[in-house]
Amino acid sequence: MKKLKLLFIAGLAAGFFACSDGAKQRTQEAPVDLSTAATKLPEEHGIEMKEVTLKTPLDQKMVKEGLVTYDLKCSACHRL
Repeated sequence: MKKLKLLFIAGLAAGFFACSDGAKQRTQEAPVDLSTAATKLPEEHGIEMKEVTLKTPLDQKMVKEGLVTYDLKCSACHRL
């Protein structure tokens, strides 16, 4: 029983020291300035449309599919 307690305490000590090194390394890293980090990446908002040709009358099946896509991906930022 005494060996089991000693082994348990040794395991806890090893785990404590192993985990504490990771915390020290994270605090030594340079902080990231998020305002400049975002400007380094190119902006991507989807496909740029150069020209749109509409048929008269509009295909209602395509209108419904487009509305579903709009509701999922666009409506959070772009309101009709």
